[in-house]
Amino acid sequence: MKTLPDMNFPLESFNFTLSNGLQCCFIPRKGILDNYASLAVKFGSYHTYLPNQKTIPLGTAHFLEHLIFSAEALKNYQPLGTFANATTNYDKTTYSIQFSTNIQRNIYLLFDIVFQLKLTSEQIENERKIIQHELRNISDKTEWISLYYLLETMYFNNPIRNPIGGNMDSLYDINLSILQDCFQYYYQPSNMFLFVTGDFQIEELKKYVEDYNWLHHFNNYFHYEIPFYSEPTISRKKIFEQTSLISSSPYYLRGWKFNFTYLQGQQLMEESLKISILLEAIFGKTSRLYEKLNAEALISNDFEWQFESFPGLGTAIVGGYTTDTHLIDRYIVDYIEMMKKSGFDPEDLERIKRHFIGMYVRCMDEAHQLATIFNDWQARGANLVNIFYTLINLDLYEIDSLLKQLFICENSSVVVLSPKSEGSK
Repeated sequence: MKTLPDMNFPLESFNFTLSNGLQCCFIPRKGILDNYASLAVKFGSYHTYLPNQKTIPLGTAHFLEHLIFSAEALKNYQPLGTFANATTNYDKTTYSIQFSTNIQRNIYLLFDIVFQLKLTSEQIENERKIIQHELRNISDKTEWISLYYLLETMYFNNPIRNPIGGNMDSLYDINLSILQDCFQYYYQPSNMFLFVTGDFQIEELKKYVEDYNWLHHFNNYFHYEIPFYSEPTISRKKIFEQTSLISSSPYYLRGWKFNFTYLQGQQLMEESLKISILLEAIFGKTSRLYEKLNAEALISNDFEWQFESFPGLGTAIVGGYTTDTHLIDRYIVDYIEMMKKSGFDPEDLERIKRHFIGMYVRCMDEAHQLATIFNDWQARGANLVNIFYTLINLDLYEIDSLLKQLFICENSSVVVLSPKSEGSK
């Protein structure tokens, strides 16, 4: 079995910053057929106001993403055979392209599309209709609506409780003026990072990026503050229950909110990895709890945990479709209390840590996953190249205390969606 050499990142990584502040990371991989590039801006649904305290309506970052990567804007990629995609999440918006040839042309087109935006009222109205249709479609998805019910139930103030795409009402608050303000402030190279992986020459690609016709107003640096929202440690409500027409089976989620006020960058990475190992130890498919829930036919294959971490905030969630929402909740709560008393088997934690190392090693072979991990940590002030060093050096003895400290009733909420029975009103 091939082991990881020392504690180093297994791929050659080249990092530099342009004079305009754009952070770049290039990871060359000889023999790869497809190149992959992503340009990410630290602007997402988490940002709800501008430096002048002007309010940003819910869904603005997502709306701007639609306008920038519109069908009209991407038409020049068609002759190149390039696949383009964009996503908005809580703390960033990412524009990605996958292509096999013409690396300079593809990168320059990406810069042209993202940086040279010209907005019209007609474009905005057309896009508003498209996003309204998109929101109607996802409102029929049990997993999506349950997640936002849970976040809304847990959080008082933090914008993580709001849908990333906004809602029907907030879409009408988004206009040309607010979109221009957000673009001019956030879409600065000093608030962005470029990631490229594929078969290329480092110096040649670096020169392409440096020689791009950067606009003059991109020579100014801004100090972009990470938004901070005062949030009580306790959850807003303990439980949200609702009958649903969209779900044919009961759906259950339990979440815990954590206060990460003083954690940023490398410290945030360390704490997030510890909590991920903890969650896998409790809810992973090899855990005793999972085996019990599976043996009693309480869960299906979609039962899983997830964890989101930002400066100041951590959210752990577990759940899925179930045959008995109250029984599964009782088992989960009882198991956590039992583990607080007994503690984790150190060998199990080491095994899970090795599992995470192996998982990240496998991600190195998939360009999209590699870019996603880079962008996630870069937006939060940490560097992808530190992931293996951090994992290998994690102090797993702290995980028992983390369980007792973080997984408590006061900071937890439950969402239950039950199918509406025949004949009910």
